Amino acid sequence: MDLQTLYSLYQKSRGINTDTRSIEPGMLFFALTGDRFDGHDYVGLALEKGALAAVVSRIIPGLRDQILVDDVLHTLQLLAHHHRMQFDIPVLGITGSNGKTTTKELIVRVLARNFRVHYTRGNLNNHIGVPLTLLAMPTDAEFAVIEMGTNNPGEIAMLSRIAAPNYGLITNIGKAHLEGLGSLEGVRKEKWSLFDQVSATGGVLFINEDDERLRDYPYQQMVRYGIAEHVDYRYALSKSEPYISLSYLGNEAGIELESSLYGTYNAPNLMAAATVGAFFGVPWDAIREGIMQYRPANQRSQELEWHGHQVLLDAYNANPSSMRAAVEHFASRQQNPKVLILGDMLELGDASVAEHQIILELIRLHEWSKVFLVGPLFKALASGYTAFESVKDMQREDWESLLQPASWILIKGSRGIGLEKLLV
Repeated sequence: MDLQTLYSLYQKSRGINTDTRSIEPGMLFFALTGDRFDGHDYVGLALEKGALAAVVSRIIPGLRDQILVDDVLHTLQLLAHHHRMQFDIPVLGITGSNGKTTTKELIVRVLARNFRVHYTRGNLNNHIGVPLTLLAMPTDAEFAVIEMGTNNPGEIAMLSRIAAPNYGLITNIGKAHLEGLGSLEGVRKEKWSLFDQVSATGGVLFINEDDERLRDYPYQQMVRYGIAEHVDYRYALSKSEPYISLSYLGNEAGIELESSLYGTYNAPNLMAAATVGAFFGVPWDAIREGIMQYRPANQRSQELEWHGHQVLLDAYNANPSSMRAAVEHFASRQQNPKVLILGDMLELGDASVAEHQIILELIRLHEWSKVFLVGPLFKALASGYTAFESVKDMQREDWESLLQPASWILIKGSRGIGLEKLLV
């Protein structure tokens, strides 16, 4: 079946699905194959539950409505790109080492004041998630915000080709996924792939001028934001406790942008959202309201009360850049007693030991009521701190009894460590 015929079938369907647990009658089922699953094993179930048809790379005998293709994933990606190209709307691609999901959520809330915005839900930012996000875009969408993640070289370039953004924003360049990307230079090259795609089509780039690895991208169609005097949208941090606020220093005097985000490292994320909103004509009052509307959740800079303690849960992901920023900010907060619960930072390759040692040195520069370290790397390197091989090992201990009443607790680590399970 050619792509146009498949697209016509998609248009008649109730959408795309790759998981039979959530499939609904009238959907198109794509039988994706992964390291631990093969969607072809579920074709029969998908059709039994009412799928319009199943896209497969091998025919399952005895079953109806199968569409044979050479590569199911590649077909999904081609279909997603074809659907995206039916829209003559702004499509903003977002990537970065830290803060891309928070920035995306802030931008969406700001733009939604003026536009019908379609955007990446949750963490659907990879080679499967981006196509699914694009194929879920309704015909009345006026703006699309597509988040892109990466672990290995070439992924951002591939996702950018699929999404074809005409606007691009990179939050920052930091020490993330070094195992796959090799070095900071490798990270920069990978993230810049988004800019390469946008600039090749004459689009507009939003530049975080405060990140030296972003400001020198060779292109003219740029909108710069940050604290420097020469930028297009200039801001100053006006408040940092308990939540950060910004002052916009442009022509419209007296604009204060308050948030529910803690940590000065989130200031560029606020700046990005305000800049994108202002560039696309969202009034400053609406920008302010959109930013205030955002409440951190899903283990990203999330605040919650637990057993009489105040917890800052930031355990969705961690890398050396975000870990340092979180620890330094937490150390600067006025509240006491302070407790650190830090988990290993994953996917750092040969830099793993050195980067964990740097974090340990940083911890020793500050006073803490208690420090707990979790993960094989921290346990091997920790000296003088309570350390556990895993969350399960920590759960077996009565660690909570070691906390002072009404403690402030920072929980930060890579997703694979599962630190959120400590709060069950």
